[in-house]
Amino acid sequence: MNFGMILFGNNFDFGLSVRNLLSMEPINNETENNDRARYMLIHGSYLGGNSESSIGIIPSFVIRKMGIITHNSLFQVDLNVKLIYKNNIWTGFSYRTHEKAMSAMIGFNTGRIFLGWSYDIGTSELGAYHNGSHNIAIGLKIGRKRTSQIRNQTPLYLNIDSEWRKIKFLNNRLHKSTI
Repeated sequence: MNFGMILFGNNFDFGLSVRNLLSMEPINNETENNDRARYMLIHGSYLGGNSESSIGIIPSFVIRKMGIITHNSLFQVDLNVKLIYKNNIWTGFSYRTHEKAMSAMIGFNTGRIFLGWSYDIGTSELGAYHNGSHNIAIGLKIGRKRTSQIRNQTPLYLNIDSEWRKIKFLNNRLHKSTI
C-alpha cells in the first residue's frame, strides 16, 4: 500500500509519498533478500519563464529516504534542470547524489506524443565497471482534448509557446469587451 499527496499551482508542484506502508522498516543496509522496504519520496519542480517567452526552464528535485523512522544510510537526492523551447524540444541535466551519477537528456513533445532519451554515467567507484546506460521514454496521450483543465500546464503542454500567448491575448480581449 502506498500513500501520496501533491500540492500544485500553474508554475510549481510539491509532493510527498510513502511507498510500501505495510512493509517492515530496514534495520541496516546489510540485507540478503529483496524484501520490499518502506521508503519516502519528496519531489518538487518549478516552471521558470512566462507566456511572453518561448523558452522555459524547469529546475526540480527528488529526495529518496529508505525507512521512515529507523536510521538508514540510503538517502539520495536527484537535482535536475530542463530547458524547453516552445513546448516542443527540450534538453536537460541531472545529478544523483548517492550513486554519484550524471545524466544528459534530450527529447521532443507534440500535442499527443512525448519522446525522450537520456544517457546516465556513474562517477562513483562503480563507474569503472560499466559504460553508462541509455534510457528511452515514450508517452502517448490517449483520448480527446479536454476543454477545461485543473491547471494551465501538463507534462505535454507547459504554457511557453506562441499558442498560449494567443489564447491569453484572446481571453484578455474578451474580458475587456464584457465590462
